[in-house]
Amino acid sequence: MRSPLSLEYRVLALGILAAIIPLGSLLYFFPTQNAIYWAWVIPDPRSAMLIGSIYLMGILYFALALRTNDWVQARNGTGALLIFSITLLLASIVHYEPFRPYHPTTLIWLTIYYAGPLFLPIIYVRQEAAMPAANTQGTPIAAAWRRWLIGRGALYLTLTLLGFIFAERLASIWPWMIQPLELRTFTGQLAAVGWLGISALNGGLPWRAHRLGLMLNGLIGLAQLVAIFVNSTPYNWLSPLGIILPLIFLEWLLTPLLMVLAYEKR
Repeated sequence: MRSPLSLEYRVLALGILAAIIPLGSLLYFFPTQNAIYWAWVIPDPRSAMLIGSIYLMGILYFALALRTNDWVQARNGTGALLIFSITLLLASIVHYEPFRPYHPTTLIWLTIYYAGPLFLPIIYVRQEAAMPAANTQGTPIAAAWRRWLIGRGALYLTLTLLGFIFAERLASIWPWMIQPLELRTFTGQLAAVGWLGISALNGGLPWRAHRLGLMLNGLIGLAQLVAIFVNSTPYNWLSPLGIILPLIFLEWLLTPLLMVLAYEKR
């Protein structure tokens, strides 16, 4: 039995889709032209794809969420969206200077990341109140998987905090040329992945509750791996993060893939 999505959630999802369909597609597929359409100029196209990956794969996530029409499946992703929005709001406050005033994308960016922390908790609480307790039932995930999700969630939330605080220092060892604003924006992805893992602390959540969020996690990992290898700009494999970064993205892909293979046919 499903718990249908509220009208408020559907309006939110459609509004987000209206913003991320063009912006995610442009950032990921036309990264070298970002000076035309993006809120600030991103010098390296690999950085544009790094940022664009979550928007591009978010299109699939929200399309699936609307299609399944099930709050249990959309709930964890909504929490991830909230922590992602808060991280990007903080990045916007710290780095307001590079933003181009009154540029359409700047206005869209600020609207989303100021409105998100305000309206998402309201929608979340209303959906939770309307969901029957029986709807949280389903196939439980194994204890080993639960421990793995919690551990990776704690790791990525820790990396979020460290990456945000020490973005300037981190930029000096990044495998390609990147700006602190772009790094702090990327930590929003780390925060979202961390939330999807740490939500397993609620041992009563079935596989169904983790499914869509982990699928989003895996798709972002795949998009990030492609972005690393398709760009012709220099990538320093000898930098401290030259090997670690692809391994992180590979883990983002493999954990959801293995869990889907383990639980989808049950």
